[in-house]
Amino acid sequence: MKRENVLNYMQNIKKEDIISFSKKENIDIDSNDLEIIYEYVKNRGRDLLDNPLDIFSEVKDKISNNVYDKLLLLYNNYKFIIDKIK
Repeated sequence: MKRENVLNYMQNIKKEDIISFSKKENIDIDSNDLEIIYEYVKNRGRDLLDNPLDIFSEVKDKISNNVYDKLLLLYNNYKFIIDKIK
C-alpha cells in the first residue's frame, strides 16, 4: 500500500467510515469521540503516520479512556503496516 493512497483515503474519510469501523472493532464511540477522531484522521493524517505516539498523547485527554485504550491496542496490532508506509 502506498503512502499517498493512504493519505488520500484519510483526507477523504467520512464520519460514517469511522462509525462503521468502530462497530466492526466493537468500539463504542460517542459523538465527541467521533468528532475528535474524524478531525485527526482527516486533517492530521501525515502526523498520524509519521508520529502516531505524539498524536496519541494529544488525544488521550480528549477522548474517552475506553476508546483511547482500544485505539492504542489497534495501533499496536497494526504497527507493522504503519511502519511500512512511513
